[in-house]
Amino acid sequence: MHQFEPIRVGLDALPLGTSGVRIRDYNGLAVARALHDILAVSADSNSVSGGILDSWECDERGTKHFLKVQHGLHWSDGSTLDARHVVRGLNHAIDRSLVSNKAIAAAFWWKGRRSLLTVRDNYHIELTTPRAHRLLGHLLTLPQLSPIADNANCWSGPYVPRQPDSLNLIINGQSRLWQESSPLKLKFVVARANDSLSVGSEFMVDLTANTALSRSEWIEFSVRENAVVSDTAILGVLIPGPRLSGPHNVDLRRAISLSIDRGGLAQTMNNMIHPAWRPRSLFDVSIDPNIPSADQHVARNLWSTAKGMEVDLLFANFAPNPEIATILVDQISQSLGQKVRARQVSWESYLSQLSHRSFDLAYALLPSQYLHPASILSTFRSDIREEGNQLSDTFGDLCNAMDASANTSDIDAAEHFWLEQLPLIPICQTRSLYLYGPRLGRPLPDKHGLISYDTLKSGATSWGV
Repeated sequence: MHQFEPIRVGLDALPLGTSGVRIRDYNGLAVARALHDILAVSADSNSVSGGILDSWECDERGTKHFLKVQHGLHWSDGSTLDARHVVRGLNHAIDRSLVSNKAIAAAFWWKGRRSLLTVRDNYHIELTTPRAHRLLGHLLTLPQLSPIADNANCWSGPYVPRQPDSLNLIINGQSRLWQESSPLKLKFVVARANDSLSVGSEFMVDLTANTALSRSEWIEFSVRENAVVSDTAILGVLIPGPRLSGPHNVDLRRAISLSIDRGGLAQTMNNMIHPAWRPRSLFDVSIDPNIPSADQHVARNLWSTAKGMEVDLLFANFAPNPEIATILVDQISQSLGQKVRARQVSWESYLSQLSHRSFDLAYALLPSQYLHPASILSTFRSDIREEGNQLSDTFGDLCNAMDASANTSDIDAAEHFWLEQLPLIPICQTRSLYLYGPRLGRPLPDKHGLISYDTLKSGATSWGV
């Protein structure tokens, strides 16, 4: 392959949306990383860094937030990126969030009241939230909150499309993320790892997707010298359907949870997943995950009130779901003393049945949209979520306290309530695996399992030719 040909980046499917304001799936998020700069790369309860914003501060009450935009930023057409564009992006995301993004809605809406934004000058913004929110800096890392330009064909990220809606990209020399070591061209292509990198050095792509792998593929690929394996902040969960949701069915959800040997599942899957329980442990490796042990006796006692209810487990038909679902079905059936049926469907049918809640249990991946346990916990507030597995007003109060203080004790209290009620049943933490070709340096995936393309570097690697 000629050195000036595009670096080819794999996707496991065509993205459903790549615009920063209409990302609809994981592949869309992967592409959006190349096209959009974000307000912040990292955050804590006091500050943000690494992004478009120079700073974020809040007042003593936690309801007035002050955002400062960096000077000297430009869109791909050379025009100035300023506070107006940041506010436009934030307003667009907030307006859409009630129907499209519960994590954003939970932060910027409360009991029908909306957060308000004011442009003070070209570089200063004031944001007023309807309740105290000292975790807001974490939200500012979301690509869905990226600025929106005056011209729809302008981009702020390290690359721009060669043509509208194209997956052929060229370097954006106006971006603050441009580096001399960056590849000049990127081309996103649909190619699974097993198809594209199993043939030695004749690679179809230079970087695989963080794609769905079977257990045998994981065993084969994870030990390669050109493999990059990392833990993600993505939970594998069981979603309860209508017959298992709500406070009156919490014992049934606990029965299912106690039926699962999470450690045994991870071991059988050759550690391509880790056992998971506490959301906090996804973000802080010093936190004891406190994985609960399977307990058949307690599980059967709790399930006795189900009175012979037949249950099926819905899952999409891409790897490693069939293998994980088969193990879960066997574990739950054995523990409860009742057959649980596996129901494998196409991705399209899976999405439809999730939307219509036409299932008893569904295996799903729950990405953490921002790197804080609130990104998982807050979406189950009773004043935000409209589905059948929302939690009580008590949980909403716990989330308010967590957001207002950002204290560990308040985070733990909200997490404890969530784990007691189990609106979702945590099963495992996923791990990402990328394979890269000899035209690239070693990529650096983040906790989302995604690559920041401004860190992607051209050049032969130690194992390459």
